[in-house]
Amino acid sequence: MKKLFSITVALLFFNAATAQDEELYPSVNHQVSINATVFIKQFLTLSNNVTAINSPYFVTYKNLKNGKGFRAGIGGNFNTRKDNPNNGITYSTSQTVAVNLRVGVEKQERLNERWLFYYGLDALYNYNLSRTKSTSVGGFPPKPNEIISDNESFSAGAGPVLGVEFKLGKRISLNTETTAYLTAGENRRRITNPNFPNFDTNEYTSTGNLNIIIPTSIFFVLHF
Repeated sequence: MKKLFSITVALLFFNAATAQDEELYPSVNHQVSINATVFIKQFLTLSNNVTAINSPYFVTYKNLKNGKGFRAGIGGNFNTRKDNPNNGITYSTSQTVAVNLRVGVEKQERLNERWLFYYGLDALYNYNLSRTKSTSVGGFPPKPNEIISDNESFSAGAGPVLGVEFKLGKRISLNTETTAYLTAGENRRRITNPNFPNFDTNEYTSTGNLNIIIPTSIFFVLHF
């Protein structure tokens, strides 16, 4: 409760410092947003367990003129891991990569001095790769045997967006949105063994999905 009280006071102070005698809706507006969902939910619940499905976009940008214009978003992650049991016989490394890109158009409508809603249309591209390299040493004389397993997927699509935004001041606001994206793509699974190339596998699967994300992600927006 002390943390909640502190952040409430800070926001009210910032709002008072920025909103006095300033226009909340400039004709030309550049926005940079950061996905603050994990931080806010951990703060409010005082828990490290966050299970909600969030937007895949970590940073977004908007260039608006008279309430309409261009929007974009980017997100992703990279992880690597190495397992070595120190037995001198087996070890493995794994990597995961994800990239999420989005571009679109947006139109905003004012509800009152502080609230607005917006709607638009996005085009998007998603890429994911999970790679595991397993190595074992055996035989006489000992030599390494390496197996590489790749699971790769990519998709592209488009869909509508509907969101709501609350103005804390001229330079700061919070927003959340819901999206419905229809995507088509492909999954690829490959297993390669340089020592036994005849046993390599290469599989492809076509995919089609309708992904609906409800407004559970909260973005911290800076205006300039």
